[in-house]
Amino acid sequence: PLVKERSRAIFAELSTAGVQIIVYESALLFETDRQHEMHGTILVTAGEAQRITRVQQRDSDTAVAVRARMQAQMSDDAKRHLADYVLDNNGNLQDLQRQVDTLVATLRQATR
Repeated sequence: PLVKERSRAIFAELSTAGVQIIVYESALLFETDRQHEMHGTILVTAGEAQRITRVQQRDSDTAVAVRARMQAQMSDDAKRHLADYVLDNNGNLQDLQRQVDTLVATLRQATR
């Protein structure tokens, strides 16, 4: 509840200040059903093997532990149906950056 309250206050402040595009990062946006509070949603996703490798590198977890966490979350297919935009993060950072740049241009165009 505190995160929800604080994020709503920040959104209001930014909107009042005239900010056109606000990006709110939330690993569990769809699981907490907060996507309805947003004007649009972006899902950044990668294949299962890629996600497992990245989490193992970041957290030093076993593949079994990572899979267990993933299975406790909403499936990517379900998230894809809820998202307005999907970015594929199977490649390198430059690949993702190109997708982000394209999306930002699209969003800027839509706010004009």
